[in-house]
Amino acid sequence: MADQVGSDLYGQRLRAAARIVVPNSVRWNLARMAAGADGAQRPDAQSMITLLDRVVVLQAPIDTALLTDFARRVLDLMVAEGPGADFREPARFLEVTDAVIDIAQARGAPVTDLLLTQAQYYAFFADLGQGRLARISRAVASAATDEEETRAVLTLVRFHLDGSAYRKARLLLESCDRALDPASALRGSLLDLHATRGILHFYSDKALAEKSFTRVLEMAPAAELTDYEGRSVGLALHYLGRIRAAQRRLDEALDLLLRGDRTRERYSGPHLKGTAFNNLRIAEILLSVGEIAAAQHHLNRCAELLLLIGESSNAELQMNLVAARLERARGRPHEAELILRRCLRRTGQDPNPRALLQCLYEMCRIHAWARRPARVATTLAQGAVLFLRTQVRSPRGFLQAVREGVRVAIPRSLPRPRSRVPRSAAGPPAGVRCPCGEHGYDDE
Repeated sequence: MADQVGSDLYGQRLRAAARIVVPNSVRWNLARMAAGADGAQRPDAQSMITLLDRVVVLQAPIDTALLTDFARRVLDLMVAEGPGADFREPARFLEVTDAVIDIAQARGAPVTDLLLTQAQYYAFFADLGQGRLARISRAVASAATDEEETRAVLTLVRFHLDGSAYRKARLLLESCDRALDPASALRGSLLDLHATRGILHFYSDKALAEKSFTRVLEMAPAAELTDYEGRSVGLALHYLGRIRAAQRRLDEALDLLLRGDRTRERYSGPHLKGTAFNNLRIAEILLSVGEIAAAQHHLNRCAELLLLIGESSNAELQMNLVAARLERARGRPHEAELILRRCLRRTGQDPNPRALLQCLYEMCRIHAWARRPARVATTLAQGAVLFLRTQVRSPRGFLQAVREGVRVAIPRSLPRPRSRVPRSAAGPPAGVRCPCGEHGYDDE
């Protein structure tokens, strides 16, 4: 009996001591991050998650502002680094951050931004998953200011765009536009609105998209931006780069993509998933001009980053699509087909209409290249049904899709299988060259 009493007393004293130590540890870690510690001095994600877990389990008496600041830092770090392919436990991390958000909200603290960052983390596993949608919806409901509500609603718009729910996205965007008064709204909200409108138009009318993204750059001052504003500018630069690539203005495209990545990193810090996507888009451009070796370099970099962060959603799928195109460009259609079949299985598990259409488009090209007219017809019909159901928003869009589908479906319009030899390191054709400085061109 005495031993039990002694054990209980020891446990109580230990917990009491921990309630003092834990808040001090939180302050110390926050101070290290604020001081810009790096290397061995920088707090690692796992130790910070463990500390946040102790705050919850021990119900440590910690100031609300300190708690939310620490939770935000942990969430930002996990979004920047991803779940990882190592020892991290995503389910436990989400459980702990859920508990912290509940505590903060019960104390009357703003939680919208915490929920939106948590939604970004969910996107590592399923872009269109219910977990991500639930956090965004709760962020909208929890918004305490007009700026918070705008930020949350525009995030919901982008969620619907990811799933090709264009009508929902457009209606939400229009309601947000009506609610914002340009004379009084904060500049960050207006930049976010124009950037999101650009994404809405990007998949149907690139001229309108370009106007929206250009408007973001025109509104952004030359002086220092807030982090929120800087993210919109980085996004606009990235999409303008993709538009320039579609216009075959490839030097401009590469420059804009790199500027967009640097701008995002300047205002949001290192973000491995964003850098992976940037390398992927650069690889697409280099592949389009036959720079196989340079494209492979950026695709490898993308793959390394996605493996490092533990990405298993849309970014991994997009990478595999480019890998399939690369194999086809090398004259290896069988390898390309194997990659695409894996992609099609993956899209069936996490349905994303645009991603599935891209897979079917590439598969149609493989069948046409291999002279399989029956499979071309079947794949084209499958894609046409999906396109009509999820993507068509105007007669013009439908006609454009029909023209492209017919072009892909006619085997004689495509080259016969042949071996392609990568170009030399002397530089890309027609003066197009990647400005990243990693390819060893003769004059670098």
